[in-house]
Amino acid sequence: MKEINYADLVFHPTNMLANEWMIVCAGNQDTGYNGMTVSWGHFGSIWGYDGKHNLPTILVYVRPS
Repeated sequence: MKEINYADLVFHPTNMLANEWMIVCAGNQDTGYNGMTVSWGHFGSIWGYDGKHNLPTILVYVRPS
C-alpha cells in the first residue's frame, strides 16, 4: 500500500458529493460493521495542533433509518 499526502490530492468535492457519492462505515469488531452511501456533506479545514494549521475536515450528515 502506498501512502498519499492529502495535500497532493486534486479533486472537486462538490461534484464528488453530488454526483459520485461516498461510503461511510461504522461499527466495531464485536457487533460488525455497516456501510451507507452519503451524498450530503462539507469539505473544509479547521485549526491545527502541534504547529500544523488548517487540518482538512469532512462533515457528513447521517439521518436515522
